Amino acid sequence: GYDLVMADNLPQPAVLVADRGYDSNEIREDIESRNALPMIPMRKNRKVRKAVDMTIYTLRNMVERCFNKLKNSRRLATRYDKPQTACSASSMSPASAYGSAIWQRDLAADADFSEVDISDIVAFPVYHGASNQPVMRTGWVASDPSQNFIGHGLSGDARRIAIEGFSWGGYSGSPVFTLDRGLQSGAGITYGGGFRESKMIGVNAGHIKVADGSGAHAGLSYLIKSSVLIELLS
Repeated sequence: GYDLVMADNLPQPAVLVADRGYDSNEIREDIESRNALPMIPMRKNRKVRKAVDMTIYTLRNMVERCFNKLKNSRRLATRYDKPQTACSASSMSPASAYGSAIWQRDLAADADFSEVDISDIVAFPVYHGASNQPVMRTGWVASDPSQNFIGHGLSGDARRIAIEGFSWGGYSGSPVFTLDRGLQSGAGITYGGGFRESKMIGVNAGHIKVADGSGAHAGLSYLIKSSVLIELLS
């Protein structure tokens, strides 16, 4: 329940999103006492109503879908779990292992980079500014994805791709995604131009500075390809 979650050692939330089952004066007062904003739809019998930012509230669906995918593993859905010692090949819990398998499906493998082109739009989520608000930054692929990006003080055989986009301190480690391209056939829609689903193509690793020694951002950032992560997870 709510009390067990909030008693855990979790980061201080700025917004708490929950369904209307958590709409009570006590919960709302507790959230506000933590300097957080309750984003909870009100029960229908409430006389005084407060609006909900639906852009934020729809993020709850993402969490629900994550649990749904985890429960596709019967041992998690029915709680027929085994001791962690039974996972002889891994020190991860069953939930972590299954979550890693789901996550790995969304990682671009080496073969997927043949479908990534220069100028493809990319997006990466970050926490921005003093308020530490979550925002989605965008840019586009600036170097040949089939080659390792070097130059501008970067050398070696690291699997990098340059992206045209601003990456500041604290953005390193953010996942970088290509966006859906084309139309997906189905439900009465037929499209012959092909469809490429969104994939995580790498992890933001830093930005490139101008060569005049001023330390100014050159407008280029770079990522480490997701194929490196696949090898580490395998």
